[in-house]
Formats: sequence, C-alpha cells, structure tokens
Amino acid sequence: MSLVKLNRKKILSDLGVKGLTSQETTKVWGLMESIFQARLLDEILSQLSEDDKNAFLAKLTKGKEKQAKDFLKKKIVGYDSFIADIVEQIKKELAEDVMTSKN
Repeated sequence: MSLVKLNRKKILSDLGVKGLTSQETTKVWGLMESIFQARLLDEILSQLSEDDKNAFLAKLTKGKEKQAKDFLKKKIVGYDSFIADIVEQIKKELAEDVMTSKN
C-alpha cells in the first residue's frame, strides 16, 4: 500500500546516496520509503476530520488507492502541493541525518 508514488532515483540522488550495491540501495530505499509513507500518512490524517479519517482509511485498507487519493484531493485544499511540500521536508530532514551520520 503506497499513499504517494515516490521517485526513488531522484530522492536517492538528492540525498547523495551513491556508491551502493543494488542490494544495499534496495535496502536503504525500503527504509526511506517506509519513513516517507508513515510521515505522509500522519500529515494527511492531521488534515482530516474523524469521519473523513475513517472514510479515507476504509478506502485505503480495501486497496482502493485511487479512490482514496481522489477522496483526499476533495478534502485537502491544494493536495498535490501539500504532498510535494511534505516530501521536500522529509528529504531535507533525511539529508541532515545523512550528513550527520557521515561526520
């Protein structure tokens, strides 16, 4: 289940993740994608009323991702830019973590 399609290659490049084997890249991406999806879900839910949260989660858990996304676009003003801003914030935080771990 994926809330938002993320551009793996671009995000890894933006974060300066290079020189890894294919297996290492897959492992790192799996961790990063989990972080992105969890944060996105948290941010999305914070924008919804309790009834809307339940309706959204019902669609999502039934595998109706397109319907869930369409629902969010109706409920969250500027949904696409909202998501893009969150993705950029997460990338910034991860980049800081990567830089800290290199030092």
